[in-house]
Amino acid sequence: MAAIYLHREPLLALEYGTEPALWPLVLLFYGASVYIEIRCRRHLKTKILMGVPELAPDGRGGRLITEGVYGRLRHPRYAAVWLGTVALAFFTNYLAVYVIAAAIIPALYLVVVLEEKELRDRFGEEYVRYCERVPRFVPRRSSPQV
Repeated sequence: MAAIYLHREPLLALEYGTEPALWPLVLLFYGASVYIEIRCRRHLKTKILMGVPELAPDGRGGRLITEGVYGRLRHPRYAAVWLGTVALAFFTNYLAVYVIAAAIIPALYLVVVLEEKELRDRFGEEYVRYCERVPRFVPRRSSPQV
């Protein structure tokens, strides 16, 4: 992100102009992002979003959410962030936003690796089995037999 910031002027100078042919992709990616986020919110109450379970004295607060969208993706909120960023890139059609959309991939992956370590420590074997059943970011075409 620092490199993007340092080179922001030339990146922002490259605007490809409004491209109506990209608007269906904007709607598709943004719609998918909003849909996933709405599905997530069914399971994420305010306390969870604020990180209250992580502050439990024993470090094991909360429960592992495996139903709904979390039964199809382990990290649907990160997938929604990326989809929304790609939608923004298609909408604005600036090189800088395309670069940010690409840069988010390794950044989110790093966050996920760190988060999954914490979740393995917190939920143990239950989380390991969950990881075996449910992919990180891209859902399978059909659910595996459990």
